[in-house]
Amino acid sequence: MSDKPKKHTAEIIDPGLGELDKVRNILFGRQVKAYEERFLELEKSLNNMITKLTSSVESRLRDIEVDIDEREKSIQRSLQDTDANSSQEISNIRSDMDSLTAALGTDLAQTKGDLRSELNKVNAKLSTDKTDRESLAMMFDEMSMRLRNEDK
Repeated sequence: MSDKPKKHTAEIIDPGLGELDKVRNILFGRQVKAYEERFLELEKSLNNMITKLTSSVESRLRDIEVDIDEREKSIQRSLQDTDANSSQEISNIRSDMDSLTAALGTDLAQTKGDLRSELNKVNAKLSTDKTDRESLAMMFDEMSMRLRNEDK
């Protein structure tokens, strides 16, 4: 490659334009430098602001994600507790129903036994006491006669 310094594009097209750049640089050089420095400062400031804003947004987003995760876990624990409590209540109700059914079965069997015992006693008493049988027969006869008279 060549070691010659490269000419500006304006000097290549029209060599007189290079001098125009020099005059412009002399007239406005300080102001252009000041504007360039100011733009660089503004660019740095904007970059710093963007960096701070980005980190702030990322931090807040992380905080929101953590909060949502905590709430989700809390809701899951609550649902699990509710499910466990419901299962326990259902189990307790089933147990109570089973014990009540067993108790009712026992009471029913005992009541049946007591009723049979009483019926057997009454039957034995009626069969041994003929007078009671005769009294009962007379009572039925009398009731039937009254019922016949009422029908007429």
